[in-house]
Amino acid sequence: MALLELQDLSLHYHTGRGVISAVNQLSLALDAGESLGLVGESGSGKSSIAHAILRLLPAYAQIRQGRIYFAGRNLLDLTEPQMREVRWRQIAMVFQAAMNTLNPMYTVGAQVVETILTHEPNMSSKAARARVEELYALVGLPCTLLRRYPHEYSGGMKQRACIALALACNPQLIIADEPTTALDVIMQARILGELESIRKERGMSVIYISHDMAMMAQVAERIGVMYAGVLVEYGCTIDLLAAPAHPYTAGLLAAVPSMADDVTQLQEIPGEPVDLYAPPAGCRFYPRCSRATAQCKEQAPPLLPCRRNRDGEHKAACWHLL
Repeated sequence: MALLELQDLSLHYHTGRGVISAVNQLSLALDAGESLGLVGESGSGKSSIAHAILRLLPAYAQIRQGRIYFAGRNLLDLTEPQMREVRWRQIAMVFQAAMNTLNPMYTVGAQVVETILTHEPNMSSKAARARVEELYALVGLPCTLLRRYPHEYSGGMKQRACIALALACNPQLIIADEPTTALDVIMQARILGELESIRKERGMSVIYISHDMAMMAQVAERIGVMYAGVLVEYGCTIDLLAAPAHPYTAGLLAAVPSMADDVTQLQEIPGEPVDLYAPPAGCRFYPRCSRATAQCKEQAPPLLPCRRNRDGEHKAACWHLL
C-alpha cells in the first residue's frame, strides 16, 4: 500500500475576480522511502498540492473533490486536533521561503526545541536539546549556532536549519518546497545531497517541489510534471527525462542549459500561461502546442501509457504522445 495517495483531487481558490482552478482531478501515489519530484512553472499548482496535503490552505481555498490518503487514513476526514497530530510528527514541510520561516524574535535552537516539545510533551527539555544538537550535526551545522538568531545565519545556514526543523519529530514524509531557492549552485548541491542522504538513511519519503528539471534529475526517483493545475506527465525519472512524452515536458527539457551546448540552442515554450480563471475546455496546453488538433481543443486527454515504460507507470496526458 502506498504511503501517500491522492485520488481525483480538485482544488479551487475563490477570489474577488472569480474562481481559480488551481488543481484539477489530480491522482498520484508515493511509496514509503520513495522520492517524488513535482515540477512545473509558477502557478502550475505544485505548492497548492503541498498545502492541501497538510491542510494548510487559506480560508478562500476549497477542495472541491477527491481524497488524500496517508498511511491508510483520508486526511480530509480528520478533525483539526487529529490533523495537528499528523503535522510534523508524520508529515513535515520545508517551506518555500526559508528566509522568512524562522521567527526573528527567538534563537533558532529555541524554535526547534519548542517544536519538539509541542509534539512530544512528555520529553524533557534536556532530551529535546540533545535531539536538536544531533539534528544540527546531521545537516552540517555547528551546535554553537543554536544560541544565535535567524539574522545571524547565512542563507544556506537558514535552509539547513529549516531542514533540521522538518526532521525534528522523525516524520515519515517531508515535503520540500523549493528547498534551494536563492542559494548558489554549490550550496544547492550540498543541501540536496545531505537531504537525500538523510532520506535514504532514515527510510523517509520526500516530495520535492521545484521548477528546476536539472535538480529533479539529481534527487527524484519519479517525476510528476504539472501544467496549469493538471498532471500532464508522470513516471520514472530515467524514462521521463530520456523520452519525454508530453510536449510541455519536452519544452521544459529543451529550455535546460547544458555545458555541452551553445546558449543559442535553448528553446522557449511559445505563448502565455493559461488563464486559470477561464481554462480551456480541452487540453490546457493546447493553445501553446504545435501538435494541437480539434480533439485537443474540445476534449481533455487522460493519462495514457507511454511507449517507453520501464515499470508501467510512465504516462502522459496527451492525444498525440511524442
